[in-house]
Amino acid sequence: MAIDMEQEARALRAILAERKLTHLHVTKRGKSLTIANGPVADPAPEARLTLLAPGTWRLDLRHHAGRWDQTPFTGSLADLVDTAQGIGRLEDFGPPGSWNRGDTSDPSH
Repeated sequence: MAIDMEQEARALRAILAERKLTHLHVTKRGKSLTIANGPVADPAPEARLTLLAPGTWRLDLRHHAGRWDQTPFTGSLADLVDTAQGIGRLEDFGPPGSWNRGDTSDPSH
């Protein structure tokens, strides 16, 4: 039985919307779904979910050098969104240039 990747992408978009992660976009390529942050015209890939078997996916995370690092995490789309969110990979930092890693909330620093 062939997996309908467009249907899987819609399911992932619904999961992201349920979790109020509306700043993220989903693209599909082969048997992978990529979650990207930022504008649709210039997205920054954050996480990739690769289909291993019907209903079972593997989570890969984007390395700072642009490569994908496989993780040991597998499960459903919802489980892996929760995992990626739990380790801080799906955060909304606002538009590019709106924050600086050196900034703190304390103006005395």
